[in-house]
Amino acid sequence: MTLASILHELEKLPLADRIFVVEQASASIEAEKARGIRSAVDILFEDYRTDHDLAALTQLDEEAFVETAPETAMHDKIMTGLHLAYERMLEFKRQKNSEVVVMRDGKIAWIKP
Repeated sequence: MTLASILHELEKLPLADRIFVVEQASASIEAEKARGIRSAVDILFEDYRTDHDLAALTQLDEEAFVETAPETAMHDKIMTGLHLAYERMLEFKRQKNSEVVVMRDGKIAWIKP
């Protein structure tokens, strides 16, 4: 079968069957990727175990991760603050019985919260 004929036949299937085919194909792709990663790990394991330069590079990677942890904490604080400000703005708009200006489908809209 050609790719075109497979796609043509898929179009004939009911939606539920097409979704099932997509899910199965996706699972197959994920399994193949996992096998490839496992194979790469197996191939490189001995190099990492015996090559001290590679081990040193790995330690540098770990240090970079530690340095970004405060950035993640800051990001979380900013997101929490934005959410709180949004909730307070909605409450204010409700109390004043006024509209909120939003963008919907590329157009400006006024809505009551």
